[in-house]
Amino acid sequence: YEYKNNKGYKVSILYPVIDKLSVTIPVDPEDRKAIDEILMDIHKNEEDFSSVSDKKKRYKINTEWTDKKTGQKVLIQCQPVHAVNYLRFELNPAKLGPAGMSRFKQMFENSITVGNYPYSRVLKEGHIRRMDIAVDMINVTPHELIISGKGTGKSIKFLGKDSNELETVYLDKPQTKSSNKMVYNKLQEQIDKGNEPSYNEVLHTRAEYNHEGAPFGNIPNIQNPFKKITVINPVFVPEGGDDFVWHLFLNSCRLKGIEASLSLLPTQLRGQYRKALEKATEDTWQPEKLWEKWEDYLIKSKVLTND
Repeated sequence: YEYKNNKGYKVSILYPVIDKLSVTIPVDPEDRKAIDEILMDIHKNEEDFSSVSDKKKRYKINTEWTDKKTGQKVLIQCQPVHAVNYLRFELNPAKLGPAGMSRFKQMFENSITVGNYPYSRVLKEGHIRRMDIAVDMINVTPHELIISGKGTGKSIKFLGKDSNELETVYLDKPQTKSSNKMVYNKLQEQIDKGNEPSYNEVLHTRAEYNHEGAPFGNIPNIQNPFKKITVINPVFVPEGGDDFVWHLFLNSCRLKGIEASLSLLPTQLRGQYRKALEKATEDTWQPEKLWEKWEDYLIKSKVLTND
């Protein structure tokens, strides 16, 4: 869906995609030695494979497969150091695309597991270690937005070193774990990493949810994670309002939160400013709309199909 910013240009909000998928698969004891040997040696005979090291030291054997048509790399690992499922892969379905996913499935079944672990079995027995679900907002930066979570933990905000503009917000961070909800300047991240910018270098914000710990085949049934995030692009100054006061108020909302900032206003402005924010929320962030094609996406992307 789309809305217009204060300059009259369109801001486009895209349906969610899976930007990263990490799945572990249990392997029968009698199959483990054969898979170990294949993953240890396949790079010696197949140019699409290379031996890599695991910086986190979670698995003893680590191999990378490159999809030649997209250039995307898929990490495949076995022999876990700790007690988790024996085999793991990590890939980016959004960048592989449907055809790339099909090529991965054929490779995984035929070259890695010699027919014993087709994708149908992966869907049935696999477990999600991590799945990053991403929504892209085109033609807007995080600095223009008011971003909030459910208020169940800390929000951590990072500013750009040179621009001093908001670049990343981690929402609802628990005390002892990392946050699983973030909104960040995706274009700036691509520039910083030297990656080719998406969307012809148009401003690009990403809202991302990290889903963990569920049966792989159950992903169509996960709850809509974007209900846990609120993103507001307050485009227009309320009628009769002062532009200077409005922008100071928005800065307060970004720092202190909406309710705390509304309480600072004179009574005659409070209702007017609240209505302006409510209207902006309706235009900017529609989680039900975002989630309406989730299952359809899983099928079309071939994340959820056998072939």
